[in-house]
Amino acid sequence: MAAKIESTSPKYTLCRLRPDSKHLQVVLHQIKQVAPHRAEKLKEIAHQKERSCRLLFKNKSLVGFFIYKRNTRDCQKWEHSMKLELLTWFSAALPEDCAALLEKVKLVASDRKAKSIDVRLLNTENRLLDFFTSHGFREIQTCVKNKERVQNLLVLPLQSANTKDPTKKEISPKNEIDRKTDRALKRPREEISYEPAYRSEKRSRSDDAPRQPTHQPSYLPRTNQASQSYRYQPVPKHHELTLRKKYIHQIRSGQKTVEGRINHGMVTRYRVGDTVRFFYKQNPGDDVRCEITDIRSFKTFREMLENSGFKKCVSDIWTLDEAEDLYLNIPGYAERAAASGVLAIHIKVIPR
Repeated sequence: MAAKIESTSPKYTLCRLRPDSKHLQVVLHQIKQVAPHRAEKLKEIAHQKERSCRLLFKNKSLVGFFIYKRNTRDCQKWEHSMKLELLTWFSAALPEDCAALLEKVKLVASDRKAKSIDVRLLNTENRLLDFFTSHGFREIQTCVKNKERVQNLLVLPLQSANTKDPTKKEISPKNEIDRKTDRALKRPREEISYEPAYRSEKRSRSDDAPRQPTHQPSYLPRTNQASQSYRYQPVPKHHELTLRKKYIHQIRSGQKTVEGRINHGMVTRYRVGDTVRFFYKQNPGDDVRCEITDIRSFKTFREMLENSGFKKCVSDIWTLDEAEDLYLNIPGYAERAAASGVLAIHIKVIPR
């Protein structure tokens, strides 16, 4: 087997595809026999942190597999962590094999406390569309990629899912009272025992002593009011980034309005209102100046492409998967994105 056995039945066995398995090549050889066009892709997924692959064996023969998106960091939005998103599905032609693979998907979703299973299919995959709809999946959204390809979003709600936020702990009334008491004890001594100066002065002063003024004379300068009314206005900064020639032309023509970058380094200092100059390294004169109109942070490139619209990031790509692969195939981008997240920098061309 390719990995540790997770669940078994009289005929079927579900395994996880791991990169450290001694029999990884044997498993890849079986995958080439049933799905040769996906063997190399699965070899890459075995080393990725954002995706996981499960293999279904029937009497030690591979009959199907599925790839799903997993969260490597704490989710910024709780809703994204409560669903199991299927990215790839493959099963043999036998109906019982398809049904067995779907049951294993439900087990994985239950272990992850997911409240739904999401799957995206092309309109040309009629057999899979019929299979999923006959097993309780509902068609939620239909997206036209171009004149020929239509993508459908199917969702299967899970009634037994735990709908409580796993990142939040319940606090009993007694613990809440204890926390308030601790905060009160940790306050500065001056804040707790604060008393106006004129009261303490009144108790310590003798009756025949002259009264001291407790207010500020009007003839003293009041410099604190001027300092409080003054506010620092940040000055927009200018930045420069290298970019491929075709993307510079897409920005200049208005087709590309979002630049995706790793949330690390100099780009973390960018602010809305700053200007940035994109230029081609081999020809610095081929450049374009832009103004930053918005900056949004995401966990993954796929989340960025879904929320920003992948056509605004790479206008010459026709599918969301191709756009995601374009970013992840850049050396080091997959690991750095998993560690730091990504930024979607919205830009507007400044006319010359």
